[in-house]
Amino acid sequence: MKKEFVFKQFDNDNALAGMTLKSAGNFYANGSIEGVFGKADKVFQIAGFSRWLGNVIMRAEGHGSNVYFFEKLKKGESAQVFCDGVIYRGYGAAVFFPGGCPAIAFHDKKAGISGMLHGGWKSIARGIIDNFLALWENVGGRKQNTQIIFLPAVCKDGAVYRGDGYKYFSKTISPVVKAMRPSDFFRFFALIKRRHKDEYVKFDLIRLICFLLLERGYEEMIDIDECVCCGDKFWFYDRDDKNGKKYRNAAFVISG
Repeated sequence: MKKEFVFKQFDNDNALAGMTLKSAGNFYANGSIEGVFGKADKVFQIAGFSRWLGNVIMRAEGHGSNVYFFEKLKKGESAQVFCDGVIYRGYGAAVFFPGGCPAIAFHDKKAGISGMLHGGWKSIARGIIDNFLALWENVGGRKQNTQIIFLPAVCKDGAVYRGDGYKYFSKTISPVVKAMRPSDFFRFFALIKRRHKDEYVKFDLIRLICFLLLERGYEEMIDIDECVCCGDKFWFYDRDDKNGKKYRNAAFVISG
């Protein structure tokens, strides 16, 4: 049987977080509502979980700061929400379809809650981490009980800004990171200067997210330790999106 996804199990619980590989197919639904539900069903089949689990599909397309909480997902039913963070209680699943942006799964066994966060830099700049953690704690999550899993995403060697991208980074991303980390913002950038060529910068978004979580007291973080850009196992938008066609992975957290 071909390998179709990678995953990590949360400690001492029947919950896991994972991401599909290229071999599982393309999970870009091209804006179709029906297509999105079909893609979610395919995720659970691949992961070997029964479709009776209630699930929520996160349409993380706005790169905003909205987070939704579901008190109880109904068995066999799927909900679809446009947001960049989802939290649910009890048995169920959350899934969304990134092409390189960080996908971060949360689980608190004692509180019986799980969640998924889209960690794109625009979402981070707009306060998604603070919003997510505020709601997480409001519904019972505790720092000392929360486990966090980082799924494969673009690493600093893939997040390279050169040419017009370098100008965009300097004018748009850099000021935002400086505002968040005024004393040590430089630790998240690697400015490269080469003779006879334009300078470029590498941006370590994962490291920034880790620091922001640590600042807020969340310490138990696990990294699947793979990226989407340095190999060819996962879809990566900068490499694979061509001629108007997009390719996406499926990131998921399942507790059941």
